[in-house]
Amino acid sequence: DEKSEYVKYRRILVDWLADIQLKFHLQPHTTHVAVMYMDRIMQTRAVPRDSLQIVSLVCLLIASKYEEREIDVPTIDMLVQELKTSDVTSSKENQAKEEQRLRKHIVQIEIMILNRLKWDLSEYTPLHFLAHFLHKGVLFENDMIDSIHENQEQPSLKRILKQFKRYTNFFAELALQD
Repeated sequence: DEKSEYVKYRRILVDWLADIQLKFHLQPHTTHVAVMYMDRIMQTRAVPRDSLQIVSLVCLLIASKYEEREIDVPTIDMLVQELKTSDVTSSKENQAKEEQRLRKHIVQIEIMILNRLKWDLSEYTPLHFLAHFLHKGVLFENDMIDSIHENQEQPSLKRILKQFKRYTNFFAELALQD
């Protein structure tokens, strides 16, 4: 069953998308949204195993178009370079044809994914809620814990917020795998 194939490879795809997200300097929530798109697509119809990588990469492209600034969205050529297999024996002409075929295929898959998602791209991830709570203020000056020892230095609010954000991002990344 091809749907069970996706479950088997989901963790690998999510790790790979996280690497691509770092390589393209995208925001972490973009990867979370892309994974949610992948999950929705895999629930509607099975995707052949040899197409899982390109479908997941195009989900990241769609998520970045929705979540990122326009200047930060990876280009189709950048995606082609990620998908391209380096065949040393093929000629430059064959490589150019393969790149052109991949460009067309990426656009076709993007349209197919958007249609399967019914153009409903609204996804809210734990990172969206975290950003909202941090923006609204979850910690205030009077929330500080009193030191047990008088000569112990009080942690700064900035440091607490930094650690809070770091650990919540860490746990959100862990949850992405499941």
